[in-house]
Amino acid sequence: MTNAPLNVRSLQDQLQSLARREGVSKWDLGASRSSSASVQVDRGEAKQLKAAQRSSITVRVWNQQGLVGITSTSDLSDSGLEKALMGAHQASEFGNPDDVPGFSPLATAPQPDLHRPVQEAQGIQSLLKQLLDAEQQLLGRHPAIGTLPYNAMNEGSSERIYLNSEGALRQAQRTQASIFLMARAEESGRKPRSGGAVRLALGSRDLDLAGCIDEAAERIQRMARAFLAKKSFRTCLFKMILLKNLVENKVHKEHQEHKEHQDHKDNQEHKENQKNKEHQENKKNQNFLK
Repeated sequence: MTNAPLNVRSLQDQLQSLARREGVSKWDLGASRSSSASVQVDRGEAKQLKAAQRSSITVRVWNQQGLVGITSTSDLSDSGLEKALMGAHQASEFGNPDDVPGFSPLATAPQPDLHRPVQEAQGIQSLLKQLLDAEQQLLGRHPAIGTLPYNAMNEGSSERIYLNSEGALRQAQRTQASIFLMARAEESGRKPRSGGAVRLALGSRDLDLAGCIDEAAERIQRMARAFLAKKSFRTCLFKMILLKNLVENKVHKEHQEHKEHQDHKDNQEHKENQKNKEHQENKKNQNFLK
């Protein structure tokens, strides 16, 4: 379930009371906490289930000399806040007088109204069931899809607050969810190919699981079509090159035969001319002797 928001008014009153008791007039607190759950699957079995909760608090105190002390903790209980404030007050005695921070003027500025509704978490078992179903649907989209080597579905919530002694009170809570599917296809005579898709939403109930499955499958099929088109192009290119070579060889052969025929014809004419010339010379010589 999504964490209930912190009661920042009660927290502010508690810190004001502790600060007055310790003689502290200037202080501030920043806190954040988050929870998340994620699942991964592999061939119909759960591969990894993870859930985590985190929280952190930073308290700053300015003493009478204007020096600042800082402490951090993850304990949001009454005793944890008391120890953090007292520790920061004690640490302020060792503050650096050359580096004294102050409050940001934006700490009390109006906050923009963001429409980001907080969604209820479904729980890790529900995430696992949905991801297993998505895996089976994607594997059934194409016979070549054998595995989903990379996949994940997660949901989480986070909250941040800021309080100070001048009345600043800021609080933000948000939820988010995501699903990632990457399929791997392998076929004989082809290189393995992968295609994936991701979807984001404010909560896991709003995730477009069908759209994510469709996009991942379409990417795999698009890569297959591209491979076939590339293979067809290479085949056509090879045929064109082969045809070009055949035509060039035929033209070269015809040209060579034509040249040989012309050379033979020229030789014949040359011999005929030479023979006629000799005949004319002989005839002249005979006439002269007469």
